Amino acid sequence: MLIETSPEGRCLKLLMSPRSIGAVAWHFPIVAALEKVLLPGLLALLVACDSEFSRNAALGNGPDTLRIALSADIRTTEPGVLRDGNTDDVLIHVIEPLVTYREDLTVTPLLLSSWAVAEDGLSYLLHLREDVRFHNGQLLTPELVVWNFERYLNPETGWLCLRIFDGSRGLKIERVTQESERVVRIELNQRDSAFMHKLANTQCNLGIVHPDSLDPGGNWRSPVGTGPYQLSRWKQGEFVELQRHPFYRPLPDPRDGLGGSREPLVEHLRWVVVPEASAMRAGLLSGQLD
Repeated sequence: MLIETSPEGRCLKLLMSPRSIGAVAWHFPIVAALEKVLLPGLLALLVACDSEFSRNAALGNGPDTLRIALSADIRTTEPGVLRDGNTDDVLIHVIEPLVTYREDLTVTPLLLSSWAVAEDGLSYLLHLREDVRFHNGQLLTPELVVWNFERYLNPETGWLCLRIFDGSRGLKIERVTQESERVVRIELNQRDSAFMHKLANTQCNLGIVHPDSLDPGGNWRSPVGTGPYQLSRWKQGEFVELQRHPFYRPLPDPRDGLGGSREPLVEHLRWVVVPEASAMRAGLLSGQLD
């Protein structure tokens, strides 16, 4: 038997997985025929039985919303502290670093217009773009970049990559200061030809956020970044929804890896937590996921 009525009598439940149906179909032609005709419907019924999944996907239904499956919920909205692949996939749309990687893994500016290295290799001048605004409308300034570095380099923040920059492994950021109206200076204790690569490290997620991301007590509240999308709602264990950043100005360069133009193409992004692979496939076939 492949399906049964639920105890409430409201839906049908798939008892044999799609993989099992496919395996049986190799030996029994009639089952193969049923697979082609009935499997999409059976998978749709499987989703329908999961009322919570259906409800969360339906909430984001609309031509201006892209619905994406997450195998597990994100761990946090705070960059660089408690990360995994799902968390990174969501936050990369919300929070941006100063520099990032091209497709060929070279480093390219993102929030910077350019940078320069002193002859001795011990100081870097970071030139900020003039058109970058946070989700709250505030302009990106050298003072806010300095504040971000001070926060990341404070052990109480719990930044996962602190040991890369605090001297524990040799390299140490000695000072981060404002050089001029649009320029930040970073001074190092030693030369490091890979320094800009370390700033771009996606696992470190050295994203620039506004102080409004913290509550009055200095505790993390919610990300106010510069990315093409801003956090709209996070219902833990169920979904994460982002909406288009109204002040976002994409770079004019073509998209290249994580750099170049990051223009948002839809109004909303909605990640729905769907732990089961079969339910993900069913969501795609039923149109509840994109």
